[in-house]
Amino acid sequence: MSTAELNYQYEKFSSELARFGTHGLTLQTKLYTCNSSGSGMERKVDNAKQAFREFRPKLNRLLTGNGWVRSAQKLPLVLVSLEGSKDNYDRNKSLHFHLTLGNFDVKRLDVDFLEKLVKHWCDTGIGTDDIKLTSLYDASGFGGYCSKEVWKSNNECIDLMLSQIPAHLTGI
Repeated sequence: MSTAELNYQYEKFSSELARFGTHGLTLQTKLYTCNSSGSGMERKVDNAKQAFREFRPKLNRLLTGNGWVRSAQKLPLVLVSLEGSKDNYDRNKSLHFHLTLGNFDVKRLDVDFLEKLVKHWCDTGIGTDDIKLTSLYDASGFGGYCSKEVWKSNNECIDLMLSQIPAHLTGI
């Protein structure tokens, strides 16, 4: 399969899943990428992924309470894109996550939600309070936005290993 075909299939898959998304979330990190060597960038990416693995159960709890533990049907959709790993020339760039969220009760997004979300993200040690949560009108468009680095030769930006995809949304 050619790179272009692989990119197309990646985009198609993420857009299909993104249609279940109701919200987009951007999480900035303190992991600046300017002048990072290959091995230095690798360490930063590994640190970011580990921090996200620790953060995701807290995000699940904020989105569903204990629902995600009790029922697979209540597991939130979390599509993960880690961007910035190919950009080591801009002083203002850092690794950051774009998430497509879905399959949760939007009533959970009360006044305290963002405050708790910021606290949990900052507690990872790499997170900043620069967080943007947006309601999606066109989730497939946000899915395309989350995968935009795929087209800029960063095939690993969409991280299916970090993503959380409820089986009932895929028909599996």
